[in-house]
Amino acid sequence: MLRESTNGEVERISKRFFSKVHLDVLDMIDELIIIFLIDSVEKPGQIIFANKMAVKFLGYSLEALQEKSFYELAKNIPIDDKFSEKKMFNCELIAFSGLRLSFLSSLSFMEHSGRSMGVFIGKDNSKTKRLLKELQWRVDFESLIAKISSMFIGSFDFDNAVNKALAEIGIFTRADRAYLFLFNEDEKSMSNTHEWCAEGIKPERERLQNLPINMFPWWMRKLRAGKTLNIEEVAKLPEEASAEKEILQAQNIKSLIVLPIFVGEKLMGFAGLDDVARDTPWQESDIKLLRIFSEILSRAFEVSRFK
Repeated sequence: MLRESTNGEVERISKRFFSKVHLDVLDMIDELIIIFLIDSVEKPGQIIFANKMAVKFLGYSLEALQEKSFYELAKNIPIDDKFSEKKMFNCELIAFSGLRLSFLSSLSFMEHSGRSMGVFIGKDNSKTKRLLKELQWRVDFESLIAKISSMFIGSFDFDNAVNKALAEIGIFTRADRAYLFLFNEDEKSMSNTHEWCAEGIKPERERLQNLPINMFPWWMRKLRAGKTLNIEEVAKLPEEASAEKEILQAQNIKSLIVLPIFVGEKLMGFAGLDDVARDTPWQESDIKLLRIFSEILSRAFEVSRFK
């Protein structure tokens, strides 16, 4: 991880010090390691090294970290304890994003080449992991929405775009199937026009063609009312949904979510996610993602209608 620094002092000291340290070993360690100068007059605490884990958690490049003082990043270090040998303490480091990340930490100190250096080791705790996981999820979620939206902009192949979008959604939500049903021109039947299946999951598209709409009164009533079908346990569907229950169980579906697709006030079809392995509740984020996809399709149909 050691790279050239624009700061001459940091570069010189780093090269002398790290010639005696196996950098690959430091980069393989799952804990944050930051080494900094204690006796720097110009910038006390100037960072001269950070391992890969520190770079990953804090979100800075190594070069950017080497321009900073450790004391700028570290909070909750009592002044009297800054130079206590190997004292354990809870410490917060401020990441590039502005988040305060919490670590169970230790500081040790050494003299090398006539310079005093501090070695910070931080062990991640569950709070930090959760915050980072949530932050990464939000980034991934927003990136996915942007990616799917871009598939339906300008001149695009509708079938190809839908198939790619279903694959992205299915993988992100860990669904077993992701699919699109559209009503046929007679508006009396519907067909599974597009389908994505996870590895090992049997496709159902071929046998879900030209299904009479009147076979599914409960289902259609919900969709026409603009409702989200969030079925956590197919086995517990009400008696009035017996037809829907039968066809879903024939596909070994345990749970599903389905959202209607409208163009104006006209119901065009629906998009859905199935799970054949579990009947655990779907996340709100799964529903939100499917809703956004349905809205994207609605706009695509609206645009195509006027072309």
